[in-house]
Amino acid sequence: MTTQTITVKIPYDAYNQRRYGKPWGARITLDENQQPQYDFTPAYYAGNDMGGIMRIVCMPGDIIATGQKDYRKINKSFKQWYIVRSEEQSDCISVNEAIDYLCEVVK
Repeated sequence: MTTQTITVKIPYDAYNQRRYGKPWGARITLDENQQPQYDFTPAYYAGNDMGGIMRIVCMPGDIIATGQKDYRKINKSFKQWYIVRSEEQSDCISVNEAIDYLCEVVK
């Protein structure tokens, strides 16, 4: 795998800004207790409530997450985790799969 950074782009459709928060993105690492840590600094949302693109700067093999908060009582907040293969390919994985993968990488 390459050690150069890449930018993963994840599109977002239009949303009701009174109901949903701004989309977020993060690079995921593990702390010393193997708990997920969200690093929001390499992520940038270019857009508004009419839609846009989440850009996350990372490297192939990194775990990233993106999501959006729903502020209503009927909570439809969501979060997706991915393992980055390239700028064009990221595989959706579960939180447990991501943690297992990160534990193996750290060894």
